[in-house]
Amino acid sequence: MNHFADFLDKKLSTPMAKLAEQRHLRAVRDAIIATLPLIIVGSFFLILANPPLPQSCGIYKTLKANAASIVLPFRMTMYIMTIYACWGIGYSLAKSYKLDGVTGGTLSAAAFFLTLVPKSAAALTPELMEIVKGNADLLKWYQGVPQGFQMPMANMGGGGMFVGIIVSILAVEIFRFTNKSGFKFTMPEQVPASVARSFEALTPAAIIVLLIGSITYYLHFDWHGFI
Repeated sequence: MNHFADFLDKKLSTPMAKLAEQRHLRAVRDAIIATLPLIIVGSFFLILANPPLPQSCGIYKTLKANAASIVLPFRMTMYIMTIYACWGIGYSLAKSYKLDGVTGGTLSAAAFFLTLVPKSAAALTPELMEIVKGNADLLKWYQGVPQGFQMPMANMGGGGMFVGIIVSILAVEIFRFTNKSGFKFTMPEQVPASVARSFEALTPAAIIVLLIGSITYYLHFDWHGFI
């Protein structure tokens, strides 16, 4: 039995421990763990909206009547957890390269948003608009419909996590490449450090926006459908 335990320790435990400390995997691990408080707290609101109480209970009826509002914190945590994770991955990975963590997190979050395609609410034709205006209830409903571009949330949660991990790592690697190669805007020493960091991030930001934006919006590549 001891020989088997030693075998597992040498052949599996030690290599896996080294693999777990690989900087990219460590960044992903730390980012996912950082989202746990939001997930746990948000989940309480889901339970609150669906309380394990008898249906005849007054509290149950009140909570169910307001379930749509109560569950919103859950949706704004679980449904967009990939956004939080992307920022965390970018921050952690950038810090491991001794780069600015906030910039790394911001670039990673932007890279993920560029994989999403906002949807535009279709405008009504003049004929349909006349019909809507002729019905007070229909007009009130239409005025409450969000107009303009809307961001679909289907891939902001766990469903888009793998894409988020890939583009977050890609964004930081581009950031590292531009910093290491000197392909960046360098400001004089008199410029405040925070302002200088912003200008240093211009080059990687431009590359990320042009690269991922072109793939998503001009080549019409569906990241979330492909991966």
